[in-house]
Amino acid sequence: MTMLYVIAVPIGNFKDITLRAISILKKVDFVICEEYRPADTLLRSLDIEKELLQLNEHNEATQATSLIEKIKGKKVALISDCGTPGFADPGTLLVQACHQANIPVSPIPGASSLTASLSVSGIDISQFYYAGFLTRKNEARVQELQELAKRKEALVIYDTPYRLQQVLQDIKKTKLIERNMTLALALTCKQEAVLHGNLAKIEARLQEMERKKSLFVLVVEGVNKHKK
Repeated sequence: MTMLYVIAVPIGNFKDITLRAISILKKVDFVICEEYRPADTLLRSLDIEKELLQLNEHNEATQATSLIEKIKGKKVALISDCGTPGFADPGTLLVQACHQANIPVSPIPGASSLTASLSVSGIDISQFYYAGFLTRKNEARVQELQELAKRKEALVIYDTPYRLQQVLQDIKKTKLIERNMTLALALTCKQEAVLHGNLAKIEARLQEMERKKSLFVLVVEGVNKHKK
C-alpha cells in the first residue's frame, strides 16, 4: 500500500523520538529528508539504515512532483532536520502533490518547538498568533514587528540563531517592548534555558549567560482586550 508518513523528529534531544516513529522508520522503503547529515545521524542513532532522498527549501519546488512517481507503490517517510516537516520546514509542496495524486498521507506526531515553548511560557495562550520566521531584511523586519505589536493576542516568533540579538534590538523600536515575554533557548538540549520577563531582564540574563546566539522561540504575552 502506498503511504507517505510525515514524521516529527526530535528538536534537540534524540531521546524524544516516539516509539511509533521508530517503528515506521524501520519499515519504510526510503526516507525523504531535509539534509543528508542530520538525517543520517538520527537514523544511525536508531540503528536504522535507509536510502535517503533530499527535499529542502532549495529544491522542493522542482522535486516535489518528481518524487510522486517514486512514492507510488511504496511506504515512504518524510522528515525534517528537526521537528515536523511542513511546519517552518519544507514538506508542504510534497504533501500537496500527494493529495493531488490521491496518495494517502499520515502524520506521526512528536516533539514540537511550538508546543514545548508555549508550555513553559507561563503566558496565556488561549489565543495566540503564529508569526513564524521574520523577514531577513532589517528595515522590513522592524515594520513587521510594528504590525505584530498591533495584535492583541499572544505572539509566537521564530528566527535563526544568529539573528537573536538583532530581533531583540528591533523589538525595542516597537510597542512590543511594553510586554513581558518568554525566550525559550535550545529546548531539550544541554544548553536549554527559559527566560521570562520584560526585554531588559531577558537581555541581562543573556549577557550573564554569554549567549549571543542560540536556537530560540520567542513568546510575547498578549494585551488584555478589556483594557483601554
